[in-house]
Order: sequence, then structure tokens, then C-alpha cells
Amino acid sequence: MKRFHLSLRFKLTAIVAGVMSVCCLLLTAVSLSTSAHMMEALPLTEPALVGADGSVIESDGAACEPAVIASAAHSTFRVQNLAAMVLVILAGSAAAYLLVRLGENLERLNTLVEQLLQLCSNRAPAFCRRVDLGRIAREAAGELGGFGAEMQVEGEAFADGSPELYRQLVLNLLGNAVKYGGGQVRVRLENSDGFAVLRVEDNGPGIPPEAAERVFEPFFRADRSRSREVGGNGLGLAIVRRIARQYGGTAQAGPSALGGACFTVRLPFDGR
Repeated sequence: MKRFHLSLRFKLTAIVAGVMSVCCLLLTAVSLSTSAHMMEALPLTEPALVGADGSVIESDGAACEPAVIASAAHSTFRVQNLAAMVLVILAGSAAAYLLVRLGENLERLNTLVEQLLQLCSNRAPAFCRRVDLGRIAREAAGELGGFGAEMQVEGEAFADGSPELYRQLVLNLLGNAVKYGGGQVRVRLENSDGFAVLRVEDNGPGIPPEAAERVFEPFFRADRSRSREVGGNGLGLAIVRRIARQYGGTAQAGPSALGGACFTVRLPFDGR
């Protein structure tokens, strides 16, 4: 069963609101405690009046007006203080929500620029070495496992290339499966016929046959309404194919035995 997932924006807002609430509660408690001590120091009865001859004039027994006024003022102060605390918490939470949204937008813009630069780069890979794709896949699954998907990694595979670029390739594939899948993601790895074969499957809605090639085009989205809901910029799979081709590999999309989509990437490995 797919786990309920709270957005990062909501989590950050909740953290900020929680810290701010604790601070407001402490300040309010100190303020109310101070005012209570001040009230205790006030006289509860009117001081006795002394006549010209030194005799004490008895009070008429009326309630102590200064004490009554002070008590009423303290009650009003307490109510206003609590109301102000609630308003500050609500206003601060709303401000935090807006600020977090601005920061998630900035992060998305930064990611978009980086991916565009990577996609447009025509430079050949700087170096090529043996890369453990199984380790990379398990690390990526651990990073993405908290986003509400059940991640499963099977098998081992090695490929020749850049660990950084292959890590980006795997993260893009798994991130795509988490966003558009149905909550179950399976990664299978093996070496066969001089290639490392990486398959990423999900149980989501799948990809229409006519869109199997187009999903690797920059900014292409098979379901635009769903894409708006889950975010993304339409460059992840385009980068996957570009990285694979930089090393003489391939990237393809098709149906999955889980009922959703299956992305298969083949990367060269000479076995040395």
C-alpha cells in the first residue's frame, strides 16, 4: 500500500511553525508570570487613614478600588497577550509557508539550469573507469525511499564510465519512477554480452506505445496535468539517454511486468 507522503514544503513550514510556537509560548509564560507576581505585590485593602490627632479612621468597608482595577487590568492583559501570541504564530506560519515556497522554486530553477547545461554539453567524458552500478542504485534507492515508494534493488552490474554521470543517470531514472509510478519501484541489474543492463520498473499508469521514444525528448510530458501535480521539468529522461549515448550505450522505454513503465539502459563494460 502506498504510504502517505507530506511535501517538503509542508514539513519545513511545520518545523518553523513549531519552533516559533515554542518561543511564543515561553515568552508568553514569562510575561504572564511576571504580571502575576506584580499583582501579588499590590495591597488587597485600602491603607488605613490616620487623622490629625493620630487616631485611625476606619474604612467604610468598600472594596479596594485600586486592587479591583489592577485585577481587571491583569485579566485584560492576559487575554490580549494570549490573543497576540496566537496571531503571531499564525502570521509567522503563513510567512514561513510563503518563504519556503520561494526557496523550493529557487531550488527548482537552479536544478533546471544545471540540467540544461548538462544536456547541452558536447564535451566527451573526461575519464572512464569501472563503476559499480549496484552500489549506486542502492544508495539512490536509500535517498529516494522516503518519498512514499517501495524500492527494491536486485542483482549487480558494472559499467565503464564516470561514477558522477552514472549516479545522475540512476537518480533520474529512480526519481522519475517515484514521481510517476504507483508506489512500487523495482530495479534489476545484470551484465550481459559486454553491457551492463539496468532496468527500472514501476506499477504506475505506464507509457503509451506512441510516446515510448518521445519521453526522452527534452521537456516532453506524456500527462501534462499529472506532471504539474508532481513537479519536474521534463529533462530527467533526456539526460539519461544523453549520458548513455556518451559512452556508446542505449536507453529505451517500454511496458513493465509490474503494470507500469520499464526503462532499460545498456552501458558498455569490457570486463577488465
